[in-house]
Amino acid sequence: MWTISSSAVRTSKIDWRAASSWSLPRFLEIITGRTARRLKDLVLDIDVQGARQLKVAIPQAISIFVLPPSRDVLEQRLRSRSEDSEEVIQRRLLGAAAEVQNYTQYDFVLINRDIEEASARLATIVKAERLRKARMEEEVGPILESFKIH
Repeated sequence: MWTISSSAVRTSKIDWRAASSWSLPRFLEIITGRTARRLKDLVLDIDVQGARQLKVAIPQAISIFVLPPSRDVLEQRLRSRSEDSEEVIQRRLLGAAAEVQNYTQYDFVLINRDIEEASARLATIVKAERLRKARMEEEVGPILESFKIH
């Protein structure tokens, strides 16, 4: 699996209007610099607006909303990093309060109570998505072909 945060995306600015006309392989190549054949999964760490734009551009994209267990836990995590000023922490908490209201727009919700548990659940989602019928056609075709009477 490839995990790519928004800061690591090869193209710093993506014209999402143009992206809607790209094939999925082309899109992946543009944002990662790699061909789609070399990618199995791609996880993007993007905000609600970016996820909405991605879903418009690539409707088959799977979205996962990562939710903290509570506002208090999120605040504790932000403070324990000791990276941000009080002003930045408060701004992030206000932003989070607005963003959590959008969880219903996602295909999955992952509550990040514990990093190990959240990672395991993310892996479960990825594995399940790989097994969707539409994603299995390449493997199923030859099997079905082997059942044809010659």
